[in-house]
Amino acid sequence: MSKNLFFRYGKRVISCVLALSCLSGISAFADETAYIQSTGSVYGRTVISWQTEPGAESYIVEKSDFSGNNYFKVAEVNETYFTDEACEDGITYFYRISAVGKEEPELNDITEESASDIKEGFVFENNRLSFYFNNEPVKNRTIYGFRFDKDGFYTSGNTELDGVISKLIAEHTTEEMTALQKFNALYQWVGENMFYCGSEIHAAGDTGWETETALKALTDMRGNCYYYAAPVVMIGRALGFDCKGVCGFFFYPTNDVTVPHGWCELKDENGNVFVCDTEMENVFGKNRDLEWNLFMTTYEEAPLQYMFEDGDPDWERFEDKKESEESSK
Repeated sequence: MSKNLFFRYGKRVISCVLALSCLSGISAFADETAYIQSTGSVYGRTVISWQTEPGAESYIVEKSDFSGNNYFKVAEVNETYFTDEACEDGITYFYRISAVGKEEPELNDITEESASDIKEGFVFENNRLSFYFNNEPVKNRTIYGFRFDKDGFYTSGNTELDGVISKLIAEHTTEEMTALQKFNALYQWVGENMFYCGSEIHAAGDTGWETETALKALTDMRGNCYYYAAPVVMIGRALGFDCKGVCGFFFYPTNDVTVPHGWCELKDENGNVFVCDTEMENVFGKNRDLEWNLFMTTYEEAPLQYMFEDGDPDWERFEDKKESEESSK
């Protein structure tokens, strides 16, 4: 049984390739991709070609720009090549080529792997995240910003932190939960179990602090906003979410001044950006009897103002919110 071939809904999927659209060219996703023969890119055009599949009358070209999932059809062609004109430079794309024959395959012609057994894209099993390509885990590669180790598991680059987070996921979530439900459960766990105390402050725009800070936070279980944010970031990434730590400022009228602050930012597959700020919810908010929910809120909907650099706060924002709250009573 070939690992590169399987039937799904009457189509034979013969190849997948991850391509990076850029002026300097495109690199194929995996060396073992037998059916993709060549890829290239010139000024927003992605060109792919593939080997002929015996018995095929046409080929369906599907495309995705997120994690190898959510493919959509872009063309059906008779040739063994396709030029995608709708590409943006610097964006990573996934392509899938499906060969279509005259007849639907009989049930007994289907490969031993059923559609439900096929693993593709991000897969979360045994409290660890993997990325599957051609039903095989990707190893020693970075995919969409996620690094996978020699065993095919996501790694933060710190094995001790990976172990701590994997244990937390096992202890505080269930297999029946979705990834987002698991993330929410652990977001709340961090907020409820950390102890707030003064710690170092990061400059606005600081990056690369999340891994070390997360390990220290989950070891000591104490710290300031950055120590609340870092575990949330790293847990989110371990669950397959595109999370990063942000260093900036926040403003709320009771403070009367802007305050240095760190929080978790999440970007979904559609490019929507959300805030996950368990310290502001469980420390700042609760200490002031404010019933805030800052899990997956937008910057616009947040009850406070997040600022990427210091400056004058937007007082009108809070006046508008106050008027809206009063009118809803």
